[in-house]
Amino acid sequence: MKIGRKSIMGLLNNSITNESDEFACARVRNSGESIEVIAVKKVGNGYGTFRDCKDISRDVDDAQTAMGLARETVRLPWMFTANSERVEETIAELEIIRGQRQFQNWDNQPWLRGAPVIVFDENNSCRLSKYRVTYSEKSGIVCTESSEEEGGS
Repeated sequence: MKIGRKSIMGLLNNSITNESDEFACARVRNSGESIEVIAVKKVGNGYGTFRDCKDISRDVDDAQTAMGLARETVRLPWMFTANSERVEETIAELEIIRGQRQFQNWDNQPWLRGAPVIVFDENNSCRLSKYRVTYSEKSGIVCTESSEEEGGS
């Protein structure tokens, strides 16, 4: 989980040098939660970025490739962080995705170590929780409620 830019800026604009660590943490907590993930697109049997649509799954050991992937970070919409229960459910689902074999070598790269990932299909769509999540460069992430019959990605 990452701290939003607004939260960090609020901390930088306020002098807290004489305040306790607990006070600083409380300020960050009160700013609202956000979840940022690395967005990849399924390419053949692997994955790639939305820009290239080239399978880079076997190239993650290369520092430049890992750094490029780390730049593919997007913030999930509010419905995934609406309350602490939703945050926990979303993180649990992202941990399942991250635990897939194709992402195990991410832990060898400082740029990707521990980073959550979301995998979109060839149509720039995936299912996360009860939502159909679609990505476009123009609109960013768009979510619609999906039916149970739709199945997973």
